[in-house]
This record gives sequence, C-alpha cells and structure tokens, in this order.
Amino acid sequence: WCLLLGSNIHAIPLCVSTNIQGCSFFRPPSLGADDAPFRPLICMAQQSEENGHDIILKLSTISKIPPDRKDGPTTLALDEVCVSRIISVKDMRQLSCPEHMIMGHTPYAIILCQNDFIILILRRFGAIVLFSFDDGELSYVGRTTLEHYVIDATVREAEDKSGIEVVALTGFDGEDLNERFPDGNIIVMHVSQKGIF
Repeated sequence: WCLLLGSNIHAIPLCVSTNIQGCSFFRPPSLGADDAPFRPLICMAQQSEENGHDIILKLSTISKIPPDRKDGPTTLALDEVCVSRIISVKDMRQLSCPEHMIMGHTPYAIILCQNDFIILILRRFGAIVLFSFDDGELSYVGRTTLEHYVIDATVREAEDKSGIEVVALTGFDGEDLNERFPDGNIIVMHVSQKGIF
C-alpha cells in the first residue's frame, strides 16, 4: 500500500499489487532535484504469473490525481511500468530458513536503493542481484550468492566514497540451523559499477 502523507491531506491509499515479493521507493540522483514534491519511482519485485521460476523487477511512477471536488480525496495512481528485468531462480539452491522468526519469512525479497543502484536480495536463496539505473534504463551489473539465508539487510555509503556497502544479517545453513541461528553472521559487501565484492 502507498499512502500520501502531509498536512490537511485527505487521500485514498493505493494498493500497488497483491503480488508483491518486495518493494521500495527509489529516487536516483540522475532524476535531479527540483521544487516539486518528493515523487520517487516505486521498485517492485513480483513473482511471474507464467511460472514460479522468475522474479520480475519493475520500476513505475506514481501519479497524484487531484480531487474532483473541493472536499474530495486525492487519489494515487500507479502509472505504466517504466522498465523491468526478469531474474530466474530456477537454478538457485533454496537454503534452510529458521522455523521461528518474529516477522516470519516475508518479505520474499528485500530491495535496497542507493544513488543509482538497485540491490535485489532474494532471502531464501542468499542471492544478491545488482542493477544500475541510468537514463531510464536498468542495467545488470552483477550477482553473488552468500550461501546463507538473509534475515535482513541495509545499505550505506562507503566511508571512502568509492561506492556503497550492503550490510546483511544472515543465518547459518545446515541441519543445526535453528540451534545456531541466534548467532547469525554480519556480512559487508562493497558495491560499485564493477560489481559486488
């Protein structure tokens, strides 16, 4: 769901989709900054309806439709998909995941956005897929596999300003997963136009 926030705003929430595996707002520097209200792109990971082996990463814009009367609600609308990419998970190995997590096993994917990068993390596969957004195009940069179930992740600017870093909290894989899971692992990866390291 998307909600329009602000003072004295009466708006109708927007259901982006009922098939969402992960979602994030994305405002790349290449779009520029202007005096208009913050209007990011919305980045969605959806499972293919044709087969269960593909995840589709989509970028769309959101429009604000003014009320048709003075006291009427503002409406949000999802525009057409600007660009999309298909990621196949058919050959990826599913990792064991813990039986007990407070938030459960959803979302299926974590999407992190920083600068012009979009990082798609497929939690159950321990896979990280990196894309770069430039001039309206979404380019594949690289992929790596952590060999661990990803519990959570975040992104930050690298200290030396040479790129960004993904910080992931992962669990152990194996038969003793649930006994060892509370310990976890912290993994830090450097991301740049050259890939993920």
